[in-house]
Amino acid sequence: MIKAATLFLLRSLIKYVVKVQNVIRGTKSPENTTQFAPVFIIGAPRTGSTLLYQLLCSTKTFCYINNLTCMFYENITMGMKISSKVLTKNDKIHLRSDLGRTNGWYSPSECGKLWYRWFTKNKPYTGQPLNSEKSKIEMAQELHAAMHYSKKPLLIKNLNNSLRIKTLQKVFPTAKFIWIKRNHPDTIQSIIQAKRKLGVPQKVTWSVSPNNEEAFGSELAQVKNQISSIEHIIETDAEKQNLCICTYENLVANPKTTLATLSEFLGMELNIPSQIESEISRTKGS
Repeated sequence: MIKAATLFLLRSLIKYVVKVQNVIRGTKSPENTTQFAPVFIIGAPRTGSTLLYQLLCSTKTFCYINNLTCMFYENITMGMKISSKVLTKNDKIHLRSDLGRTNGWYSPSECGKLWYRWFTKNKPYTGQPLNSEKSKIEMAQELHAAMHYSKKPLLIKNLNNSLRIKTLQKVFPTAKFIWIKRNHPDTIQSIIQAKRKLGVPQKVTWSVSPNNEEAFGSELAQVKNQISSIEHIIETDAEKQNLCICTYENLVANPKTTLATLSEFLGMELNIPSQIESEISRTKGS
């Protein structure tokens, strides 16, 4: 068990280290210092993105930001180093989540705070430009440093990145995007159920918000527009050669086939542990 006081002290240390690093780095141009490129999972909410994230993390092919690493979002490489020292190699990823959140320090995190270092929070889609040119440099340095340390591509699932594709492609020209989709009726129902569970007002958009949150009449019409708007942005903004589409239905029905498709797209072998396969057949997704 990691005590809160210990985490507070570690985070205070990280903030100091980050300040020193920023002075050393200055604003030099970002360089691709690794052979790896980040892989982004994108799509509308409630389409199985968390399940896919957990599944791909379990292959051990990628580095990823777990819940402990995210505590040190000012420097995720330092967070990964601390995580590797504190957590055991026997820790396992289980296919359990609650509206995209997974419990356990070892479990993968969306780590929204990391992205709000560079992108404006709660802003409808406008191409999602970075806060500044300096942000572009810092983002490139941050993610490349994590991949350099891990010697693996960085797998990222934060669905707001579905609105940031243009910018992410500029910063990471060879980045790959995995778009997970789900049939619309089930997605709509799942989003509305999530809103009820969280007490989100009917006229307020929950999760990824590409448009004005009160612009579309009934809640049903609003959720339909939310999904179609996100999908339209992805279709319009993503470079097709770096985009792979998979579906929640195929992922659950035949995970090996989905992994084979992704293996070919990414150019790397993806194998999941046997206990994960048995969990997939029992899961209802995320």
